[in-house]
Amino acid sequence: FVPDFAALVKPITKMLKKSMAFKWTAEGKESFEAIKEAISQAPTLINPDFSKDFILYAFGGDDTISAILVQQNKDNDEQPIAFFSQSLEDYE
Repeated sequence: FVPDFAALVKPITKMLKKSMAFKWTAEGKESFEAIKEAISQAPTLINPDFSKDFILYAFGGDDTISAILVQQNKDNDEQPIAFFSQSLEDYE
């Protein structure tokens, strides 16, 4: 799982649309490098403990939304359980 994945891949997704001719751009290269970095440092997810409280962080931008579900571990550090990320179309 990669936090905010939809925002990271958005430039590449735009380049792959059928309505556009494919052209590798500097923005696409930057996006690709950011994805590689994020994948290599993706946090480890934990299994949910239903006896503990859940914490949900939600974020919204102009064209993406994302959320992180976490719980505190025994050291009171927040550990991710799940990530959600979605690109929005113009009509959403």
